[in-house]
Amino acid sequence: MVVEWSDQAADEKWYEISDSTLGQIKKVTANSTSLTWTGLPVDKQCFQVRAVNFVGASEWTPVGARVECA
Repeated sequence: MVVEWSDQAADEKWYEISDSTLGQIKKVTANSTSLTWTGLPVDKQCFQVRAVNFVGASEWTPVGARVECA
């Protein structure tokens, strides 16, 4: 599964991507706009993304069944 987002942060150090269905989180480097997440079960998964810097993390993106769940 490829998870994609728009890089809208100006000072992120990394991004965190959460599979909110399974409760797992992966990190990618700053300025990334996608993550290939392998080994997922066949059923529907929902993802959220947030930017992180040394001050802290942004809010998670909201989960909407039409866009973030596949």
